[in-house]
Parts: sequence; structure tokens; C-alpha cells
Amino acid sequence: MITILFVDDEEAIRSLIKHFLEISGDLTVETAPSAEMAIGMMKETIYDAIVCDYEMPGGMDGIGFLTLLRNEGNQIPFLIFTGRGQEEVAIDAINHGADFYIQKGESPRAQFADLVQKIGQAVQRRRTENALRESEKNYRNLLESLPDLILTTDRNGIVISLNNPGLLKQVRTDLIINKPWTNLITSGESRKAQDAFDIMMVSGNPMTDLRTSVDPADTRREEMPVTVYGTVTRSETGAADGARIIFRNIAGIEWAAERIRAGEERFSSLLALLPLAVIIIDPQGIVRCWNVGAAHLFGWTEEEAIGHPVPFLLTDNEDEFQKILTWCRENEKIRNISFPAKRCNGSIVRVILHAAPLHGPSGSVAEILLVMTNPAD
Repeated sequence: MITILFVDDEEAIRSLIKHFLEISGDLTVETAPSAEMAIGMMKETIYDAIVCDYEMPGGMDGIGFLTLLRNEGNQIPFLIFTGRGQEEVAIDAINHGADFYIQKGESPRAQFADLVQKIGQAVQRRRTENALRESEKNYRNLLESLPDLILTTDRNGIVISLNNPGLLKQVRTDLIINKPWTNLITSGESRKAQDAFDIMMVSGNPMTDLRTSVDPADTRREEMPVTVYGTVTRSETGAADGARIIFRNIAGIEWAAERIRAGEERFSSLLALLPLAVIIIDPQGIVRCWNVGAAHLFGWTEEEAIGHPVPFLLTDNEDEFQKILTWCRENEKIRNISFPAKRCNGSIVRVILHAAPLHGPSGSVAEILLVMTNPAD
């Protein structure tokens, strides 16, 4: 349903227009005898469009009303009624921001049909414009909320626009707008970046995982590692007319990865140096880690043990070992269990067994740690 405010100083015309417009069932019409009263009504009710007579003696005319609304930033669809032979008024109305003008004529039926059609066109066009503005606003808000730096370039790689992420504060902004996007790239790597851009523009395929670095705004700081992604943008005809380039700061990711690598190296070194037998198995008992101490105690090498069930079990103690695994899967820790085990050469050795669950990222038990010592050593 479309709600119309019809403004005319003649009561008979207001009643006639209201009657004929509401016949379609798609329009609801409220009327006002003057622009001044219409302004007051607009403070109480939201209208989809205004239809206003041009000549209203004794007060503000239609063009004055239209001009007032547009100066206030109100873009409500506005249609002007004008008399036959007043084409200069119609031109003036359009110049002041009217959506349409309707000439009063001798054929009311054709005039009302034209008015209904133009009201529908004006309201639909304004709703579409508002939806587009809202969509663009939401898109811009989304871009501004992203931590990545996103650039839009022309087909030659000249930056046209960008969002405003936190990353932008860490790079030199004077190197961006109306400049080649590769100005952000550390000088020794800009050629590689431009080559990747050129290939993308020719092939149409995205640029993915380009690892490079950018110069920080603070020259005392080190270069910032980034991953660059890119996609081609296209015109309405489908021709490649530019690109969208995304810079993602991976300094934190690389720092975390380096910490993980360092931790794994320390853990591997610790396992190699320990005289104890240290074995890591999955919850089903398959060996994932077999250190030097385990090889020394039982005789099987790392290559022989990993990927297979633990080799040291005796037929008589398989059930006991499964109970230990069940306890560990239930987050229990086992200490100082005297446990007979088989060596590679077939001999039996009694070991002291300790077991504990190891948890994965989800918090569930991902592995089980076994530590064994030979009390005879």
C-alpha cells in the first residue's frame, strides 16, 4: 500500500483526486489545503509520496514547498500539478528536484491513469534508491569493520578507494590513493606483486596467497608480513575494469606458528635426551611417538613402532592395558603401575608405567602419554 499526501487549495479537487486515486485499491490518500498544513502533517505521518498543485494563492506554492523539502534533505517523491500551457513551470519543477509533473487537462480519466502510473514509478524508484543506499551503507560498514586492508584499483593497478581498517594505521597512507597499489609492497618484492596482478587481469583468475611484506609507517619498525589476495572487477559489459586487492596482516599468525615450531623442537629434543621410555599413542593404542628411551628399553626402532599397536604387550596383560587406556580416555592419570612387558628379543621386563591423557584443541582426549622406567636400571 502506498500512502499519498495530496496538497491543493481547492476542496473540490482534493475530494475528486482522493476518490479516483483510491479506486485502484493500491493507494491511500490524505489531503491538505496548503503547503504549510502539509508540513505539519508530515511531522505526524510518514508518506510515500507527495502530489502538489503548483498554484496555491495566499501561501507557499508547489515549487516553494518542493524547494523547502529538498533544502532540508528530504528526498520524498514529489509530483507537481501544473496547468496546460505552463511548460516553463514543469521545467522549473524538474530543475528543483520534482520526480514528475502532471499537466491538468480536459480528460480526467487519462489524467488520473497517468498520475497513478507516475506515482507508482516515483515511489518504486525512490524505494530502489533507498535500498541501494542501505545496501551500500551495509557493505561499507562491513568493509570498515574488517581488519584487512581492502583496495579497489583500476585495470592498471591505480588505487581508487580503500576501507579504513586498523592495518591502515600501520602503513604509509600517502602511498595509496591515486598511486599504484604496489607502492605499499616492500621495494624488493613489488615486481613480483605486479607480475601476479598482471597475470590476474589477463587470465581473470584470482590472485591467492601472495606472501610478501609492506613498509610500516614507523620506519623504526620491521617490515610487516602480509598475505595478498586479489579478484578482478568487471563492468556491466563483462570487461575487466579493475581489481579488488586484500592485504591481510599475518605477523601474529607467523609469530604463533614460530612459537609452535619452537615448542615442537624443544619437545622433540627433550624426548631424544630423556633416558626414560616415552611413548605417545592415540586413544585406540596406535603408536604416534616412540623416543630413543623406548627403543633402548624394548628394542624396536622408531620406524618399526610408529603406526602400529604397541608391540610390548603380553597376552596375559592386554586386558589390563585396555583398562589403563579407558581410564585415560576418561581423563584419569595413572601412576606407578608395575607392568610386565615384552622386549623385541622375546625377553620379559617388568616396568613402572605412568599414563596421562593429552587433550586436543576441542578439549577431548586426542592422545595418551606413556612413560616407563626399568627399576632394574
